[in-house]
Amino acid sequence: FSHFPPHPKHVSATPERLRSYYNTQLSHPGYRRLVESNVTIFGTVDDHDYGQNNGDRTYKYRRESGLAYVDFVGEPTDSPIRRRAASGKGVYGVKLFDFAREKGDELVPDIEAGVDPDAVSDEDYNSKFKATHSGRSVTVFLLDVRSNRDPWPKGINAWFPSDGDMLGEEQWRWFETALNRSKATVNVIVSGLQVHADRFPSATVAEEWVKFPKSRQRLYDIILQSGAQSPFLVSGDVHMAQLSRKDCFQRRNEGNIGA
Repeated sequence: FSHFPPHPKHVSATPERLRSYYNTQLSHPGYRRLVESNVTIFGTVDDHDYGQNNGDRTYKYRRESGLAYVDFVGEPTDSPIRRRAASGKGVYGVKLFDFAREKGDELVPDIEAGVDPDAVSDEDYNSKFKATHSGRSVTVFLLDVRSNRDPWPKGINAWFPSDGDMLGEEQWRWFETALNRSKATVNVIVSGLQVHADRFPSATVAEEWVKFPKSRQRLYDIILQSGAQSPFLVSGDVHMAQLSRKDCFQRRNEGNIGA
């Protein structure tokens, strides 16, 4: 070996391999019971669902991996999440739950929810949409931090923050519009990568939003300016559990955002 202990070798998955793994999961008896229990299963990809370790927009199967994922979770054929994945834009979306509704009917249909701008146009939303959801409503936003993310810098540059983009301009505009529409009591924002953490200076060792500070600040600004109630950020990737908090505020006398 050129290194001891040997360095791990990561090989990107093909669409066929991804679907094979998903089929194995779908055939597991315990998972089948979950699927058949009438719960809502949905989500977005991180690198190992995406098919490439630490993957980004340069992965050649980005569209195919997105389609394989929405097939796996059973995303409806007419959902905006599936339509975006099919067009290669990534696996991102939003779902609204109203827990004042009858048990089993908590998920609000996209058009009735009015949050996703790809389900209800700006014209329709501004002219005739009226929110009718209770004080027990929760909106869950899914952000795709793989399909449109810039690559991490290489070599010594990986140890320094860069101007890279995490979401891609179209997803940024979508998220800002959708979050501004949410009138839910609680807003959960799901990201594959940790947002607050600053664990290791090299992006090749620990992937985090902090490595792209302009993107992270943009995320904070969108959340704060939207006025969304009770925003919670939920992330994955790291093999541990952690609770962290970021105090953000508006500098009203300057008309700016502080974080």
